[in-house]
Amino acid sequence: MTPWSVNLLACLFFCFITANNAVAAQLVVPDVYKLIKVNGEKASSDFFSRNTVVDIKRGENILVVQYSELFENYDDDDHVTIKSAPQVILFTLKETIHQKYIMVTPVISDSLSARKFAQSPTIEIKSLNENSVQQDAIFVLNQSLTEFEAGLAFEKIAEHQMQLAKTPENNKQNSDIKKTDDALNKLKFWWHKANKEQQKQFLESIR
Repeated sequence: MTPWSVNLLACLFFCFITANNAVAAQLVVPDVYKLIKVNGEKASSDFFSRNTVVDIKRGENILVVQYSELFENYDDDDHVTIKSAPQVILFTLKETIHQKYIMVTPVISDSLSARKFAQSPTIEIKSLNENSVQQDAIFVLNQSLTEFEAGLAFEKIAEHQMQLAKTPENNKQNSDIKKTDDALNKLKFWWHKANKEQQKQFLESIR
């Protein structure tokens, strides 16, 4: 076998492994959820399909979804749509024994239950075997999109402060600030210890 053939086989093997890692399984998203993003990419949905099926990869997956369901409003013989705020779903796919998974939520039969659920949606992801939901579930972290983005912002701020603290100039500034604080605290301590006459003499000395 020539070196060129060996390199070709190595490239093909690498592509095969990469493809398997990129698409490890499929996730069925019920029609009560609007799929907004999948791993940072804007999701596309089929208007004529009842459920949405998306590819998920081995490792960490991040989905942004929004609960939305239509209910009858018996008060005025009309319909009402109950929606949640966008939610972030984080889960890690470690094994690919099952080729298909499904998002599972509690059975909601009325608008009152839907409103309660929409305030804090909880979603599970379970394996789907021949259209029957299995009991084994993947650990899922449910979080509102606002909280998720705030957490990322706080992490960036903390990282920025750590980087600033590492520079020599800021180290000197931090040291000077600490010395100033220590001196001020000592001054306050001795001020409260002094009597009225001593306090008066001190004020006169610094004028």
